[in-house]
Amino acid sequence: MSIYEKLATIQNELKVPKNQYNSFGKYHYRSCEDILEAAKPLAIKNNCVLYVEDDVRHMESGENYIIAIPRLIDLETGEEVTGRGFAREEGSKKGMDASQITGTASSYARKYALNGLFCIDDMKDADTDESRNERKSRAEKQKDDQKTEQIGNQKIDQTKINSLEKIFEKYPDLKGEVFHRFNLTRIEDMTEFQHKEFIQIVHKRK
Repeated sequence: MSIYEKLATIQNELKVPKNQYNSFGKYHYRSCEDILEAAKPLAIKNNCVLYVEDDVRHMESGENYIIAIPRLIDLETGEEVTGRGFAREEGSKKGMDASQITGTASSYARKYALNGLFCIDDMKDADTDESRNERKSRAEKQKDDQKTEQIGNQKIDQTKINSLEKIFEKYPDLKGEVFHRFNLTRIEDMTEFQHKEFIQIVHKRK
């Protein structure tokens, strides 16, 4: 069989149920790992190897896109067929460091690249309960993120200002470092986000 005949056989036999559950959005889904675990035995059965590689494309707008490229290679002939999926890295995401943000984008890109290669329909009908719950979940999360951002950008209260003044008295060199880091001219201009980062700096000093 040619590589395309083998791909067609794998596509026909591949079954990847939605065994993962999002308790927040109340819907089932399949992950990238689920697809790979189901596809690898079929690749071996057809004397092929399957692997996925990532590439990063930096756009002029300053955004990074992760490009996932799954490759199905025929071990008998060396022929290969590929898929492709894209995902944009978030500039920042609450509770995640840079490596986690990249990893999340990679997983998303890989999942949809594999969906394309193996003809897995991951879309949901617009009028299903699952789709409505997922849209509601995204809307609520966006609302929560906006609320968190609003709170984080608020100026700190007097209690925190007083606490900072005491810390600066104990660590005189820290004041200049913090003011330079956050581009501040006075303590009262510090935001809640900056204050949270400042506390982490102090803990490292101790």
